[in-house]
Amino acid sequence: DSGAIDYSVHEAWNEATNVYLLVVRAGPGLSPPCSRRRNKRRIMRIFTLPPAAETPPEPNFYDSMKKIRLRQQLEMY
Repeated sequence: DSGAIDYSVHEAWNEATNVYLLVVRAGPGLSPPCSRRRNKRRIMRIFTLPPAAETPPEPNFYDSMKKIRLRQQLEMY
């Protein structure tokens, strides 16, 4: 049965993944408060980019709707 994994290897793998998950989940909680604040600022800066860089979709959408309505009205006459 060459396809079966040795039990000790299986247990070592489980232990390693459990430790990794513990570090990943507890890692941010164990960092000092000042670094957490700084990291939060960095993360918030990513999500709150200035909207002037991209064009807002609403005016374009409404402009296109007005044009469609106008074209439909013109086709009716």
